[in-house]
Amino acid sequence: MSATMAVARTECSPFYEVTGIPTGISKNIKTFFEVYLARGFSPRTIRAYTFDLLIFLRFYKGNKKSIPPLKSVDFKTLINFIHQERSRNAAPASINRRLNTIDIFYRHCFNKLIPGTAAPEHLDPTKLRRRRYLTLDAKLGVFPIYAKAGRSFRVRMPHKLVNALEPDEVTAFFKTIHTHRDRAIVALMLICGLRSQEVTELNLHDLNQLSQALKVRGKGNKERVVPLPKEVLVLLDKYMEQERPHRFKQEEALFLTLKGPRRGLRITIEGLRSVFRYNRAASGIKHANAHRFRHTFGRNMAAAGMSLPALQRILGHSDHRTTLKYINLTLQDVWADFEKAQQSVNQLYGKSI
Repeated sequence: MSATMAVARTECSPFYEVTGIPTGISKNIKTFFEVYLARGFSPRTIRAYTFDLLIFLRFYKGNKKSIPPLKSVDFKTLINFIHQERSRNAAPASINRRLNTIDIFYRHCFNKLIPGTAAPEHLDPTKLRRRRYLTLDAKLGVFPIYAKAGRSFRVRMPHKLVNALEPDEVTAFFKTIHTHRDRAIVALMLICGLRSQEVTELNLHDLNQLSQALKVRGKGNKERVVPLPKEVLVLLDKYMEQERPHRFKQEEALFLTLKGPRRGLRITIEGLRSVFRYNRAASGIKHANAHRFRHTFGRNMAAAGMSLPALQRILGHSDHRTTLKYINLTLQDVWADFEKAQQSVNQLYGKSI
């Protein structure tokens, strides 16, 4: 690995770059990020892409004096990269994200898929259908438009159920919280399903007390509106009336740092994590991290009968398969549904059996 190859933030915030690499690759990475910033991708996404490319370029260079030409990247290169990532105990989701980053970066540089990653045409039924109607479409002057030129291969993702907090664990955790601000933050995750980043990015004008709703900016700057139960509104009112520093009324952020050198400034992700870290230690609930409360919200809503489309919308998921992970049915849930369905079946065949 190169000791000089690293990620640095440029003066032109929110830009990131990989340092210690050849000029040609550096220019490709810069234009790659410029394109994705222009398309509206968030700085957090750009930062993730930067570290993905850094990890891959360190692997690709290996023990050589310089990084080989990117045109030499092929299917075998990715296989070896996967082996390295597995040896480093990287999670399958992380490996797949890095493979995706490599895939789109290669297409950005050369306008084609990485050699060997595209499925043969005779194995891809969509391409057979495409070819069948291509002549007719061309005569009509109509050509299909596809979102992607293709998709690189991925490692298999294990199916894992989302673990949520139990009611007694939530109660024990809340008992250790001593400020209205922190109680409101945790409640927004537990009762409204917000992410950590979404909480820190909330502004005062996002809160509509009249309609009891909150405007949230999710991943990719996608906005959604979530309802605010009365309990959460009461906590927010107490925080703003009793704890929010009055001399910082002009600050647009909803949640501010309450003490220390950053008092009056928007709470950061690090500050929010420290809130959960302190209360985890105080309550003894070691797995009560911020996202676990969002998982608990999803589990509770699914168990209460909320439909999948409604749950997907309130959680801000772009893919319903992500929402399905929150539906963790217990044996009692399965048995209750089985009994209900069995009653209908017995009405049809009860007399025949």
